[in-house]
Amino acid sequence: MSRGASAVPDTHFAYGPLRATATAPGLEALADPKRSFIIADERTIGFLPDAFSACPRAIVPRGEAAKNLAALELLYEAFLKEGLGRDGSVVALGGGSVSDLAGFAASTWMRGVDFGFVPTTLLAMVDAAQGGKNGLDFGGRKNLIGCFNKPRFVLVDTACLAALPPYDLACGMAEALKHGIIEGEEHFSLIERGVLGGLPLGSDSLAAIVKASIGFKGR
Repeated sequence: MSRGASAVPDTHFAYGPLRATATAPGLEALADPKRSFIIADERTIGFLPDAFSACPRAIVPRGEAAKNLAALELLYEAFLKEGLGRDGSVVALGGGSVSDLAGFAASTWMRGVDFGFVPTTLLAMVDAAQGGKNGLDFGGRKNLIGCFNKPRFVLVDTACLAALPPYDLACGMAEALKHGIIEGEEHFSLIERGVLGGLPLGSDSLAAIVKASIGFKGR
């Protein structure tokens, strides 16, 4: 169901494996291939080839290369071809750039359709996928075109981080660390214990850090 900017509900957060999506409260519609359109980046679809495989989808470049008007136009054409209507939804599967592109595309298609994010990088989990900012680059400048619109849902599966390159993990942890410094000792100590303890990707400690950052961003 489409909605105006003044009627945007709070984002629903769910935590757990992607395979549980169909039964997660509030996310049942994702399992309906007649209503959902998936936008994924090249890296993510490489290690999650079966995610939402029953739904129509578009594959976009990874990173800033996806955030431009040419990519947006290709998505509009795909939405039109697949008959994405006002009762449909768009799901972004990947990092923050995919979330930016998908959120803007959904917010402007037919004056706005529902959308949600399944972030697969740590930076997207703790920041980009839940801030409500959707944007495209233009004229050599970042995020010159965009809108403010919250996703209806964010599904976080920290097991996706197992395929994350060390540099990308460090970028996400730096953002989480910033949240910890601002938030206070308890949040910061959670990150400090996890990092110094050499937390494994997909661990309970990492999941706790992600949840703490999401809580911070929501306040």
